[in-house]
Amino acid sequence: TGTPDWFGRGVTYQIFPDRFRRTGTPDVSGMVGHRWLHESWDDQPVFRPDEDGQITNRDFFGGSLAGITEKLDYLQSLSVSTIYLNPIFEADSNHRYNTADYLAIDPMLGTEEDFRTLCREAHDRGIRIILDGVFNHTGSNSRYFNADGFYPEPGAAQSKDSPYFPWYSFHPWPTEYDAWWGVHTLPAVNEDAPDYRRFIISDEDSVVRRWLRCGADGWRLDVAADLGLSADFNHKFWQDFRKNVKEANPNAVIYAEHYG
Repeated sequence: TGTPDWFGRGVTYQIFPDRFRRTGTPDVSGMVGHRWLHESWDDQPVFRPDEDGQITNRDFFGGSLAGITEKLDYLQSLSVSTIYLNPIFEADSNHRYNTADYLAIDPMLGTEEDFRTLCREAHDRGIRIILDGVFNHTGSNSRYFNADGFYPEPGAAQSKDSPYFPWYSFHPWPTEYDAWWGVHTLPAVNEDAPDYRRFIISDEDSVVRRWLRCGADGWRLDVAADLGLSADFNHKFWQDFRKNVKEANPNAVIYAEHYG
């Protein structure tokens, strides 16, 4: 099947989840990363480097999936037919492009049930939901890499015996590794690692299939051309990805970022 008929009709509306609408003041303690919350929704985001010259994006405003659900009637009044969400999975930055857990909604945004509710309420209004798939790299503080040891199971940065060690390329282990554009907080994944491929794409409960079953209507693919060491591999990865998406939901949409 080609592009589904529903995609491109009406308005496609992009939402940066942390900054759309909050329904309360979340408690950030106990969450991965050193997060802090703006008390005022009207504050200016922190965008300058810290004393170490790093831009950590650890300041949050507390937008949530429930906040988006509350505003669906408003979005419908704008003729919105598709909502594209920037990443919603657990991560220790406000942009969440440094995924910490592909199988968990970030607790500041809510729960899996909140996501299911958003999809259900959106579908009742004829609105589809597209997720952001960040599969070229994870976060350094993910349960897979676990540089700061937040997660109880050893990650690739802690033990060569970790099941996630083959997902990354170290030279030498554990301090030097391939990362997206050299950004140390974004360790690059070996997308040809069979276990990673199964986890993301082809297992019965893979990341791709799981969230489509929860109600998502498609995937936007982050830095899609960066995956793989060759064009042939890159094409094969996305061909496998598409095959599994369409098996899970023949009417799902897939589109990709290509910033080159």
